[in-house]
Amino acid sequence: MKFEITKSNINNDGTKSFNINLAKKDLVLFGYILESFEGWGNYTTISNIQEIVLKVDVSPSYITEYEKLFSFLKEYDN
Repeated sequence: MKFEITKSNINNDGTKSFNINLAKKDLVLFGYILESFEGWGNYTTISNIQEIVLKVDVSPSYITEYEKLFSFLKEYDN
């Protein structure tokens, strides 16, 4: 899956935020995958011009797991 993490930072509450650019065609699948890990974090669309930008906020307990998930998804070719 083609996406790019353009920004990440640790917030004051310990959550980690990721800004992710991805193709419009991948939004539904990407969102569906993130939704399946309910309780690990949440996401919202912050831009909808030519490409999609998601802001993903991850609970401190699941940062490592989300980073592994992102690595796996980069290898996934749909």
